Order: sequence, then C-alpha cells, then structure tokens
Amino acid sequence: MPGPEPEPACPDCGLAGDIHPTHYHWWIRLEPEDPEPFAAHTIPPRQRWHIDPGGTAWNSQDDEPRPGQTCRISHHLVCPRANRPDLAVWLTARTAANEERSALLQSQLRVQGDAA
Repeated sequence: MPGPEPEPACPDCGLAGDIHPTHYHWWIRLEPEDPEPFAAHTIPPRQRWHIDPGGTAWNSQDDEPRPGQTCRISHHLVCPRANRPDLAVWLTARTAANEERSALLQSQLRVQGDAA
C-alpha cells in the first residue's frame, strides 16, 4: 500500500480531485467525472485511468479502448497551475475550465475568510 493518502485538494490550484491508490504503490489524483467521464478513444495512450471494483486505479497503457469505453485522467494533466510543455488540444478546454473553477474557489475562500 502507498504512504498516507494525500488530501483531495490539489496543492497547486486547490481544486478537489478523486484520490485513488494504484497498483504501482502510489496515489493518484484523478479529475472528477463531473461533468462527465471522458470517452477513452479521445484520450492518448498511457493517460487513460480506470477504477477497479475495489477502488484501485490502473492505467490501461497502450491498450486500445473498447467502443464506448470511458476513462479518467490525472488532474496533473489539466491543473491550471502545473508547469507543462505544450498542451494537446484535448487538454486545452479542460485546463481553461479548471482555471475558471480555481479562480472561483479562491474567490469563495477569500469571502469566507473576510466573513470570519
């Protein structure tokens, strides 16, 4: 089993993700399925994550997805604060949406702090 479970909130942007242990003995923060899971055929190989019935995340590596199969992605791929080289087109919209969500979260936290 990996070390202590990390907090759901990303330490870089503050957005919550779904934390799962992996078969590789570490934790992964996955993007929530909201608003919807990703169609696996739209996600590049080695970026497709699945959750087994026990809650453990596994990566399908280079396996070709079945028709209609969905998958999850690592939050790090679309974290608006992560340093990444060029983003693939399929990441751009999600990263922009996360930037808006992160700004809203930070604004809400400031309002809560001001009210205290």
